[in-house]
Amino acid sequence: MLRCLSSIHAHVLGERLSRTSTQHICTNISFSTPSPFSSLFAAFTLFKCPSTTSKVSPQYPNRMTSITESKGVDIAAVPEHFTLPLIEGIKKGFFTQCPITLHEYPHGTGSMVRALENNEVQIAIALTEGLIAAKINENAKYRIVATYVSSPLRWASVAKYDNSKINSLADLYQKNFGISRFGSGSHIMSYILADNQGWDPKQDVNFEIQGGLEQLLHGVETGETDTFMWERYMLRPAVSGQRVKYVGETVTPWPCFMIAVREDFLQENASDVQHILKGIEQSTHEFKLKSEESLKHIEKYCSLNSEDARRWFSTVQFSSDGSISKSMLQNTVQILSKTGVLSDDQFPVEDLVSKELTKLVD
Repeated sequence: MLRCLSSIHAHVLGERLSRTSTQHICTNISFSTPSPFSSLFAAFTLFKCPSTTSKVSPQYPNRMTSITESKGVDIAAVPEHFTLPLIEGIKKGFFTQCPITLHEYPHGTGSMVRALENNEVQIAIALTEGLIAAKINENAKYRIVATYVSSPLRWASVAKYDNSKINSLADLYQKNFGISRFGSGSHIMSYILADNQGWDPKQDVNFEIQGGLEQLLHGVETGETDTFMWERYMLRPAVSGQRVKYVGETVTPWPCFMIAVREDFLQENASDVQHILKGIEQSTHEFKLKSEESLKHIEKYCSLNSEDARRWFSTVQFSSDGSISKSMLQNTVQILSKTGVLSDDQFPVEDLVSKELTKLVD
């Protein structure tokens, strides 16, 4: 799973430590304000690094955190179920050749783009539409190198649980949409929803910047906004708790998550990036292969019941080789241009990706 791009300040998570030799098998997982996934990031840390000591977290007494003097390549990711394979992959040693440090960005793709631009992270795993939009509209200094999740994202629209005036997507016409920040998935997908409904995305949708998921929920509950869009299963606890209700769903016509790397880092550290991509492929393969183990983690850390966990697990597909479809990129650019998200509908899609590393297929 946003604020005006000129005023965005990315959230740097955890203490920034100097990078040491990659021979240390060590990963530091950082989080700032508590979220449902803070416990997840704290739970799966490697304890094999010689410079790491382990201790019980005072906030989560039944889980361990690691304090490390070394770190790896900084990677931004969402604190959601999609990140579980990486955390498990770290635990199982799939990133030993090039250690990584995961940072959670609860405000989503817009904040991760800013983090890339500010060199706060070198790699981001973010929404396809947000990465493409920022690359074209802002000439962002990164390249998309691989597909992470090849299945589409199911964006649910929600309203306050007892709001009797909003019961379907049609009822959202000219309503106030809460968004994380401009350029985020919640912002861009509001345009897609409007276009699907036959509305004018620039006239018939009003935006109110809220922040992360909890702030978006608060906005709907207090009446500051009428609705917002977020990944369906991340909203399940709020729906079950009768804070909000589902009013409809919009499915992306493209793969939902891509991997982007800063251009300068890519030029100087291509082999490291290749090792990391290999580790990601191993992690996602293992996650799907050991389904029962993965389902237990999804239920425990995502606050989903067994049925919902299985439904999500059955629909999500991680890329087996990271390849990116050229026709998919072209189609995405056309759709985003049609809805007014992009400033340039003639942007060559080859310039979105890395000519050296990306497996671009027809």
